[in-house]
Amino acid sequence: LTTVLEQMTSGESAPPMMHDFFLASLLPAVFHSQNPEIIGRIFSKIDEYDLPHDSIRFSLSESHDGKSVRGSLDLLTFEERMVLTEAVTANRGWVKYKSIPVRECPKAEFIRFCVENGIDTETAAGLLFKPAENERLVLLDEIKTIDDILSTSADNNLITGEVAEFFFRRIIEGRDPYELCISTRDSLPSLSDDDLELERFLAFETLAFAIMGRNVKTIYFNDLLALPNDHRRVAATGELRNIKRTKVNLDELQPKLEYKNSFESRVVKGINNLIALVDSDPALHFRGEEAKLLSMEKPKPAALIYNSCNDEKSLCAVNLSGETITLAVNAVDAGFAGASSLVDNFSGRTLSIIDGKIDLMLEAYGRIWLSLKAVDIPQELLV
Repeated sequence: LTTVLEQMTSGESAPPMMHDFFLASLLPAVFHSQNPEIIGRIFSKIDEYDLPHDSIRFSLSESHDGKSVRGSLDLLTFEERMVLTEAVTANRGWVKYKSIPVRECPKAEFIRFCVENGIDTETAAGLLFKPAENERLVLLDEIKTIDDILSTSADNNLITGEVAEFFFRRIIEGRDPYELCISTRDSLPSLSDDDLELERFLAFETLAFAIMGRNVKTIYFNDLLALPNDHRRVAATGELRNIKRTKVNLDELQPKLEYKNSFESRVVKGINNLIALVDSDPALHFRGEEAKLLSMEKPKPAALIYNSCNDEKSLCAVNLSGETITLAVNAVDAGFAGASSLVDNFSGRTLSIIDGKIDLMLEAYGRIWLSLKAVDIPQELLV
């Protein structure tokens, strides 16, 4: 606790709720792009700090505020920011903007945009901006509109299209998306199948808890029920953040929870049993190691997260897509050298390790939580 309090008051230490500032924006982007490598940026950020091993952080995948607070959008590429912002708008969420200097752009930001999109920075800057006198770039006087920028880019074989329009519109209009107000459930791509939506939501929370690893894991109350956007509360209060601050009426909720096949009942059961698992898994003990993202030889739309504490180990695999996929995981790379079999704590199945490989089949948004033996979960914690 002393270390956490010191971090909260020090301007030089790592924030004690580091995952909170990044997971809320990055995890939806992971599912939109189906790219697990985005998760690695969280761990790279953590590695920038000299953290004592006995420092335990409070972690959240969602909060009562809008997504992207504390700059977590900065860990996304401009294309990823565009996709996430468009998804929020399409799913009837709200985007908050902050003012930025009109017709100006930090040089470092423009360089980053060019690198992300394979553009020669000097060529692009010479066509669009005045000679830089400091660390800020100013558009040429003859460039007045977004169409001027896009036509100049097209005439000189520079990048055009949606990403360029998203990036440069910010400069022309002098405003930048900085906070995304939307529920966790609606921050993901829309699905017409409730069963698939349920599986994806549980996959989302499973991945979040695995990434939080040894740290103090929390879940936002609305996500216990996978509550959607609350448009009535926004209309009644005028506060955009209230879109995910639903005040639940127990009398209305209780019948839904008692009907075992309702969406709400199945979500609550899934979340409850997930919490029971991660709280009982000794590999996630707070004296253990930081969670790790494992790389795959062949890129697949799946995330592999490894946790360990002394001899206790677990591997979480989550399918980020709506299609069935197969994975062949190297047992040594996954921390299970010498093991002959593993247990999936969700299904109870035993998986054999053959020729040093763990063969996994994940159905649409499927998830697996592997360990050397079944995690001992007190029965009173399960529903």
